[in-house]
Amino acid sequence: MVSGTHGSTDWPRSGCGSSLGQEQQGIAGLALSRVQQMVRAQSLRFEYKTGRTAAGFFELVCQEFEARAGEITGIVGSNGSGKTTLVKLLLGELQPRTGSIWLDGAEINCFSKDERHRLIGWVHMDSARLLVDEFTVEDHFLLSIAAGIHGSIALPFFPKLAWVRSESFSNIIAQDLVAYDQIAGRYVAELSSGQKQALGNALGFSSRQKLLIADEGTATLDAVRSTQFCRWLESVVSTNSCAAVLVSHDLRLVAEYCRDLYVVDGGQVYEMSDFRDRSVEAKLRAIERRMGM
Repeated sequence: MVSGTHGSTDWPRSGCGSSLGQEQQGIAGLALSRVQQMVRAQSLRFEYKTGRTAAGFFELVCQEFEARAGEITGIVGSNGSGKTTLVKLLLGELQPRTGSIWLDGAEINCFSKDERHRLIGWVHMDSARLLVDEFTVEDHFLLSIAAGIHGSIALPFFPKLAWVRSESFSNIIAQDLVAYDQIAGRYVAELSSGQKQALGNALGFSSRQKLLIADEGTATLDAVRSTQFCRWLESVVSTNSCAAVLVSHDLRLVAEYCRDLYVVDGGQVYEMSDFRDRSVEAKLRAIERRMGM
């Protein structure tokens, strides 16, 4: 049974301005100025053609999903279960066949792509591949600041970034994950794989974002760096009142740092009831039972 239990908040049924009382043209700007408190999805269905199933297509069904401000919400599931598809729907990169997704009461499709990039941070296990070997760590932070201000920028704009050097890195909230002061002048090509992943994670999030999604962002990190990342994420969501989603195959990390949990199994999204009220060991056992381990 697909279930959801967070039904106490009044959410808009449709339209960009239904909860904020604004016309569609002005809703995105208004929402950007407000404190975004959570993301919620209802009645999602998405499908695409694939040769992996007898039916010839894959379908994701999610009756309800919610990530609350100040908390980390977990997503677990086996490879190919639909976790990344759910993440891309939350990012607005994919459009559901039915259902809606809201960010603080405004439907996600009311925001432009640049606005979504400013509001939602996303890191994943391939984030390190987006780095440029010929750029220094400082160069990447400067680019991230410019992208955070402008939404997105093209690399030809890079030589014009001198003005950013007078700006503080206050909107980059993960410098400590990469020991920035020690490696700012080093080129990406000189970094270890773990340092590259940590840098990719650091650049993916800023203090202006209201939803932080880590999709296997710890997959290539060692146990110490993985724990460091989750502790940092826990601190950030508490301090900045943003919401975070942690997608991971590391069940112990999920059990320790996530308040709520969703399991994706064969394209069905299930909420783990009473997950937040259990001990870490009880959470681990519950996850393993749900996943058939």
